[in-house]
Amino acid sequence: MPGAGWQNPFPLQFGGGATATESLHLMLRGAVGKGGASIDDESLEAIWRQCKARVIAASGTFDERAALQAFPDLATDLLPYYERTLADRRRSASETDEVRRARLAARWTDEIGGNDAALEAALQTIDSRFTVVPAVESDATTTIWGRWFEDLAGTEPFNGGRSATLFPNYSTEFVLTALLTLSGGGIDLDAQRAIAEAQDFLADNLAAWIGIQVAVDVAGFHLDVDVLDYTALTGG
Repeated sequence: MPGAGWQNPFPLQFGGGATATESLHLMLRGAVGKGGASIDDESLEAIWRQCKARVIAASGTFDERAALQAFPDLATDLLPYYERTLADRRRSASETDEVRRARLAARWTDEIGGNDAALEAALQTIDSRFTVVPAVESDATTTIWGRWFEDLAGTEPFNGGRSATLFPNYSTEFVLTALLTLSGGGIDLDAQRAIAEAQDFLADNLAAWIGIQVAVDVAGFHLDVDVLDYTALTGG
């Protein structure tokens, strides 16, 4: 049964036979022969051999450590990869790896999706002034026209007799607009907080191909009143 001190990487776990560190330490002590190793486990000579045993044991777990990176709830070295993949913006400098693992594992296994009504209800828990602006199919941009493949001679007219898939490479219907209705006076700190939380929520709950637009006005903009980056523009 493993000990509870330096020989066991899990001091509160017992049972299961000797740890790799213990086995290696006994081998290193036995290699120098009887009387060749100090019997005082706190001597410098004994501590040197203990450190050596721990390093050798750790180096033998690289394959297991690598395999564990495939699971966000167990990952260590690959935590930055999961944060980049999930576009995670919530991490603070003081967070422990365990907190990061718990959050990433929850997001990795979350189901994405939701209709406009469900998303709007969820956004209103962040700020009651939020509404979801539905996409208008008749006004949507569904295809950017152009020459798909040039004919060998380059003599055919634009769009002359060619065809392409009806599924769009680009569509404004793949953009969800969340409107935060303000009473005027610019975007205060409460509005900035609500916008940031809404962006995080939508990024977590929408499919990757859905764009996100959080606006404070869908009827145009007025210079020196609205912040342009937060305003949806309309043609006139």
